Amino acid sequence: MKNIFTELQNSKSILIMLPKNPYFDQVAVATSLSLMVQDRAQSTIQSDSPMLVEFNRLVGVDLVKNDLGSGSVVVRFAGYPAESIQKVSYDIEQGEMRLLVYLQPGSTAPSKDQIVTELEAINPDTIVLIGGANQNHFPKLSDPAFANTRLVHFGISNFNLDSSRVFEELAQQTSSISELLATQAMDASVKMNTDVATNLFSGIVDATRNFTSSSVSSNTFSVSAKLLEKGARRERVQQKQQTPVGNSVSNSTPPADWMQPKIFKGGSN
Repeated sequence: MKNIFTELQNSKSILIMLPKNPYFDQVAVATSLSLMVQDRAQSTIQSDSPMLVEFNRLVGVDLVKNDLGSGSVVVRFAGYPAESIQKVSYDIEQGEMRLLVYLQPGSTAPSKDQIVTELEAINPDTIVLIGGANQNHFPKLSDPAFANTRLVHFGISNFNLDSSRVFEELAQQTSSISELLATQAMDASVKMNTDVATNLFSGIVDATRNFTSSSVSSNTFSVSAKLLEKGARRERVQQKQQTPVGNSVSNSTPPADWMQPKIFKGGSN
């Protein structure tokens, strides 16, 4: 079976798309994948749906974007001769970044009207679709800007694309997408820190309803144990207290003389 990390090894800019109304498991995978590739590729996570409060415990969820029009900031000098610029650098002063443009000797500085700042849209070389059943789950996929972008689907069930567009299917049937990503990361010896291990472990726990789902396998337990070994933080499972069958608990107020001394008289036969 194909490994997602092998498929992404030559990608330099990756857009990770979440389906509409994503599950916790899907968000756990998106954030974990982004964290694991950040050392060698630029990655962006996109979702058309807002992140739920319960997702806030996932590391990296704050990086999920809805708008893709803010990939990077471009500063250009409109109508200004490029040969007048000697070099460009930056420094940090009192927590603020300053862009320094050094001019050639004798050159005139550009006017304020010539200094233009723009937001440049994200231009990925690979789009990874997390979960979802068809293209209706990914509205941004219809953007003409992505018409020729390489597509990879990663999930636990096959994806249906209603067009002749070619995409790579990496779906495998497991208890959760988190289990699948963790398995492939371990197979590919991808570095996994505590935050990633925690995200994936939490994704497995949520998707399997604390390992009670019928989809749980021996691999689920094996991978989960390895995630704990890598520092995954376990969350305390809150369980409702239930009264055992056959016992009853009364909330009625006891009689006023309940605590008073009692005198019992024995009868005679």
